[in-house]
Order: sequence, then structure tokens, then C-alpha cells
Amino acid sequence: MNNGTESPRRLKAVLYLTVIFSLLLSGWNIKLSILFSSYSADSNNFNPEPVKHSISNYSTSNHVLPPPSFQRFGFCNTTSRCQKLDMHHKFSFIHIAKNSGASWIHELGIVLPYKVPKDSPFPEAGARALYPHVREGYEYSKHWHFKEFPGANHLTCLRSPRHHMWSMFTFLKYGDWGKKVTKDTDFPRHNKNTTVDFELWLDNYIYQDKKKNLGRSYKPTNFQANYLVGNFTDRPDFSEMPLPNLGQATEDYWDLDWVGLTEFFSESKCLLFYRLRRGWREKIPQAKKQQLDSYLENKCYCNGTDAANDKSTDVHRSHNNKGSRNTLRHLPTRILDKIDNLTSVDRPLYAVALKQFLKEIVWLESQMNQRILCDHTLARNEAELTYLGLNITGVYHELRRLSF
Repeated sequence: MNNGTESPRRLKAVLYLTVIFSLLLSGWNIKLSILFSSYSADSNNFNPEPVKHSISNYSTSNHVLPPPSFQRFGFCNTTSRCQKLDMHHKFSFIHIAKNSGASWIHELGIVLPYKVPKDSPFPEAGARALYPHVREGYEYSKHWHFKEFPGANHLTCLRSPRHHMWSMFTFLKYGDWGKKVTKDTDFPRHNKNTTVDFELWLDNYIYQDKKKNLGRSYKPTNFQANYLVGNFTDRPDFSEMPLPNLGQATEDYWDLDWVGLTEFFSESKCLLFYRLRRGWREKIPQAKKQQLDSYLENKCYCNGTDAANDKSTDVHRSHNNKGSRNTLRHLPTRILDKIDNLTSVDRPLYAVALKQFLKEIVWLESQMNQRILCDHTLARNEAELTYLGLNITGVYHELRRLSF
């Protein structure tokens, strides 16, 4: 009875549904093309021939808008870690011993101008651009740096507490400076087995044997957290200080403008150079810009192989190689427990920094539209950092799933 009027309505309904379906399909195609454009068709491996993007086309505005998912993390709204690092400014590097500090000071010395440009709007105009400008010594606390250089770009590097502890000990046992400051003391260096001496060294701080003289060696108790919460130039005996407050140490961590991780040196360098590149200005020598561009364009991507992008040109300043170990997880459990006892604040502090680093690297990948943290790097660090209670591979891929 109403067939004459219902047919046009049905036709309109079909047309509407067709349009809506086409729009949805178009949207899904765009999302899928973005998701899979960087991956091979038959595996989850990253495309071995990614498109390298020209850094010269990147915005130098203070912020690059993050993907919507980063707003949910509160990443760019609550930290300065999405901002450019203005190269017209003073840079202050908080050098925590045995955290790749000499390497970072070397890297910064290459890409930063020698002096803060005279036309800089900042009060440090004409002064040395980087403090410290030498790789050894000047290992002062975070609060000293903030007092001496208010408003500067404050940088530092943290390290897995277990690996940091081992590095301090082997430098004291085998390094020239370590031998000098522990000469004619009770410092344990008489066993051919480095692990035996290492445990004896830990025991001095676990049981606080006042009778033993270890010279001017590192006092390793929560070493990294104490550098953030303390205010000193002459490193005190941390084992005799109150336990640093984790909340305070975390707040001090968030005060910093950039924090690298020794375990992810090259990826940290990509983050640093990207933000420096966006902070470059015309008065800064072109050679500095070219150095930043060259590294970002040629090193900050994955090529899908175990070798990945060759970062062998990264210069690591090493004071000593004797006693070095690639893995520590196979040390006896009692020794690992002793390290963990002495790093009860450093461990959760580093876990905060590690989770934030993963967010920052995914943010950088969203800006450069390519992967930077490679699968082989994740695999190498996953087993060694499991003791922190964090599945770094799972966290990283979940962040990418939310962000791309």
C-alpha cells in the first residue's frame, strides 16, 4: 500500500549507509597505512629501508604537538621534555660519577657553541656555554648547579643501579684514580676473582665497619639519589647520611630538562640532539646545525637487522675497561641482594626515569615518523633490567600502540 513512498526512503537509507561505510573504510585505510607503512608485510620487524626525514624541515617552535595519546599521559603538559633546548642558553650538566658523564660532556662540547652568544637574552651572554667544560672532576650535586646557574638548561644521565655499583667498584680497583685514592688502605683488591673483592667492598657499607679505611673511594649508598637531593661540591660519605627521600629525589628528577640513560646511550643522544636542533638559532655556527642534522638523519632510525643503525661512531669515554661485564644478572643472588640493599632509593628512582625515557623515545618516534629504539636494543636490556619489575619491551610496544 505504501510501496511507492517506501522505495525512495529505502534507497536514501542505502545511500546514507554506503556513504558512512565508505568514510569509515577510508579512515581505517589511513590508520592501517600509517601502522603498517613502517613494517614488512610478512612479519612484525621494522622496515629494513625506512624513509629518513630531513631534519631541516622540522619546526623550531617551542613545542611540536604530540599525538592525542600523549595528552592522556600528561607527558607534554606536565614536563618540559617536549620543549626545545635553546642553544642561546647556558647548559649545566650534573656529572654523576660512572654514569657516562665524560662521554656526555664530550658530546655536548662538540655540538654546543663555545660561549653563550653575546646577543642572547639570557644573563649568561658571553659566558662559557657548558659547565663543566672538562670531562673529569666537577662532580657537584643538582642543587649546587641550580643555585649557580638558575634558569640554565640542566641535564644529567642516570644508570641502572646494579651496573652503576659494579662500574664504581671496578674503577676503584683497576683505574688510575681509584688506585691512587685507595693506596695503602683496606680497599679489597687482592683477589684475582673480581667478584670476591666486589662483595667484600659491598660488605663494608652493608655492615658499616668503621675500623676499615677505604680511602677516598666512592661511598655508594643510594649514590644517584643523593646527587639529586644533596647540595655539595665535596662528595660526602653517603653511607653516613640519612636515607634520601624517594619523593624528593623524584621531584628533583622532574626539575631537570633532559635526562639520558647509560643503557640507552645512543637513543638518549637522539632525544638530546633533536631538542637541540629545534633550539638552534641563526647566530649559532652552521657547523653545529650540520652535526646535529647528520646524526639525526643517519643514526636515529632502525633498519630491521641485528646490527641496526650503526652507532659505533658514538664516543664512550672510558677510564678503565678491566673488570667490565656485559651482564650482571648471573652474579650470586646474595651479591645482587646486597647491591639492592644499598640502592633502595636509586632503584625506584631509576624505574621512574626508565618509564619516562620510554615515553620520550616514543614521542620522538612520533615526531620523526620512524622507529629509533630497535628490537635488538630492547632485547639486550630486557634481561638485565628485569630486576626493576618492569617489562620494558611490553611497555614500549604498548606506548607505540597507543600513539600511532
